[in-house]
Amino acid sequence: MKEAFFEEVEANSKVSESLSSFLEGGYYAVDISGVLVISLNSMYPFYKNDVLGPSMTATMFEWLSSTLKENQQNHPERKFIIMSHIWVGLDYYRTMNSLWNESYIEDYLDILKEYESQHLLTIGAHVHVVRV
Repeated sequence: MKEAFFEEVEANSKVSESLSSFLEGGYYAVDISGVLVISLNSMYPFYKNDVLGPSMTATMFEWLSSTLKENQQNHPERKFIIMSHIWVGLDYYRTMNSLWNESYIEDYLDILKEYESQHLLTIGAHVHVVRV
């Protein structure tokens, strides 16, 4: 399966550079047209995840901080985008509660603040109901 995803699908070939973090925790970073695109596994800090949340979130945040530091040192002009399924915001449709465990939000924002000059965009979702 891993070979099919990374080797046979041309668009995924760049992700293979981040294969270890992808296989370890489902997060990765890849340069796309001069922008560092970072995909986080937001199931770890999700407020409903009390099993793997603490240890895997800490590991992912260490990886994120290291990745952004390396980007800043080696590519000071390269901006980054962070994407995740569950965004670090409120469930504005149902509960108005945070979708991430609140104990992780400050740590995450502190990491972003350190590299804000290169931060281009953060995108996420998870709210599955939309009214037009």
